[in-house]
Amino acid sequence: EVQAYLRAGRDRDAVTAYRRLKTIPAAAKRPQLWFWGARAELGLRDYAAAKGSAERGLALTPDDGEGVILYARALYRLDEDAAALVQFTRAAQLLPEQEYPRYYVARIHHVHKRYAEAVEAYSAVAALAPNKSSSLTYRGSCHWYLGNLDQARADFGRAIAINATDEE
Repeated sequence: EVQAYLRAGRDRDAVTAYRRLKTIPAAAKRPQLWFWGARAELGLRDYAAAKGSAERGLALTPDDGEGVILYARALYRLDEDAAALVQFTRAAQLLPEQEYPRYYVARIHHVHKRYAEAVEAYSAVAALAPNKSSSLTYRGSCHWYLGNLDQARADFGRAIAINATDEE
């Protein structure tokens, strides 16, 4: 029921169903329930509740990469960047083919002006998603701050070329 509401984009209904289900002992033992709840709570911007739900799910299955991402997203939205960085890094290790956690590792480094670390993380994103123009733009910005103007121009140029052909 919670998952069906999530698929339909009905986060409020998903949270209502989740809150009802989590009171049932057998359901509360299923980590996926907690992750569905965290996803719905993130959709409603109830980041503290999402953090708690993700923590409960991870207590049951600590190496669930998607659960770690949900937890990291809640931490990030709560401005707990140091903890979010740890969790996004962990998610990147658990889900080596996904660029999403690496992107947020890069963003956190970038926001905190750790430009060399950000360039490294944006490069990992570019290796997995070469047409993600935002990561190239941000990497170009980091190169610019580091004084690597040729690399900055190359990244900006590639991002512009991708956006020129992007149908979005």
